[in-house]
Amino acid sequence: MFLAIKELRRNKGRYALIMGILTMLIFLVLFITGLTRGLGSATSSAIKNSPADAYLLSDDADDLITRSSLTQDQLDVVSSEFVTPVNLQRMTFQRSSNDAKVDITYMAIDPMSFMMPNAKDVSDLGKHEILLDESFMAKDVSVGDTIVDTSSNVSLKVVGFVKGYMYGHSSIGILSQDSFQGMLQEVTHAPSPKYNAFAIKGDSIPNLDATVVRTQVEIIAKIPGHAQEQSTLTMILVVLLGISGIILGTFFYVTTLQKLPQFGVLKALGATTGMVGMTIVSQVGMLAGLSMLIGNGLTFAMAVFLPKSMPFTLSVRDALVVSLVFFVIAIVSSLFSLRKVATVDPLMAIGGNE
Repeated sequence: MFLAIKELRRNKGRYALIMGILTMLIFLVLFITGLTRGLGSATSSAIKNSPADAYLLSDDADDLITRSSLTQDQLDVVSSEFVTPVNLQRMTFQRSSNDAKVDITYMAIDPMSFMMPNAKDVSDLGKHEILLDESFMAKDVSVGDTIVDTSSNVSLKVVGFVKGYMYGHSSIGILSQDSFQGMLQEVTHAPSPKYNAFAIKGDSIPNLDATVVRTQVEIIAKIPGHAQEQSTLTMILVVLLGISGIILGTFFYVTTLQKLPQFGVLKALGATTGMVGMTIVSQVGMLAGLSMLIGNGLTFAMAVFLPKSMPFTLSVRDALVVSLVFFVIAIVSSLFSLRKVATVDPLMAIGGNE
């Protein structure tokens, strides 16, 4: 450790360059991780963040919640404080007739049920009131504004905002079943309400013919494009980590070759291969650790200034896991150069270039 610190101080320029490369690599890996998590949230956070443990769907829906269709009669059979109807419907709205249409996915719930999200100063949803995902704030929508559903021409008053409610890359607007069914009636003139699913809280699973029960994870897996998108981004992340390992391994190997004469002198003075190897690993560990701190700081600082419309989500836990993986890769990459250290001849080193 003493030798490692002493050499770092003596060759500040060289190791500053190495640390810069490490910092850029960990920053890139963390950024891709944040995009992966953010895009995942953009397709599924309305399901993932809901209090429901499972959902009851029609058995012909192929586990896709928006394809499911349930009736009022079915709801009457299973309705309880632990079972409540849910609708998801993608539509558009305008703030005025001259404004451009804005995509929105309505999430209709019973405001008195467990599905009601926590929102500042909002404990209920009245007729024609709506809670919007906070991403709509970037579109200059504020509390008290009125939006107009373009299909039914029903006006809805914005009473608050919630965080992390999106489905299929569309921001969610949460409204009561009364409001939603009224809007639906204006468009379809259906004789009775229809529901996409019944949200279930707890372990009490209702038994209903022609239906299936699916967990949150199973529902999310069937969201169109979600699995394919996540697998692609995860593969990019894995490849990036692999490339980082190759770059680091090559860099440390070349650096070790340049220092073979010095290592030979150390061995001639009595230093063991293990001691020299520990010096190399200690240097890499210190450089990687400091680079991870800087890279994490840069990533989280950048996240503050990203627009709300950008799907970027990076938790401390995810950053810690990725950083630890990167640290291990850096250490393992440095081990490949130890073979050269083990085979260096002290006599040749003394009579060599130095």
